[in-house]
Amino acid sequence: KPDPGPWLGGSTTSTFVAEDPDAEWELLAPYLLHETNAYGAWQAQTDNLATGFVSVSDAAELRAKEQYRILTPADYLADLAAAGDFAFAMLHPMCGGIPPELAWPGLELFADRVLSA
Repeated sequence: KPDPGPWLGGSTTSTFVAEDPDAEWELLAPYLLHETNAYGAWQAQTDNLATGFVSVSDAAELRAKEQYRILTPADYLADLAAAGDFAFAMLHPMCGGIPPELAWPGLELFADRVLSA
């Protein structure tokens, strides 16, 4: 297909839902680092594509960027409410190669406690 032209931007933030965000960061950080560093490397090689991804050195730096957020159900509900009428949930449960067995609990928690509200 023909090149669609420059990327027009938008949020690339992915949010995960967990009862214990710190523990979930421990589980997901290797996958999230892989994704952002792969896309960050590609971004560095192009002149006209701003993907929002940049390479980082470790999980602490990645977490501080807030490109990936892991929130409790209550925090996610508050976040969506604060965003107003046009709020939307950006989920990418298997990004960076996250295995299904690690992705399912967060999706179920989202369905049970966020989506249902």
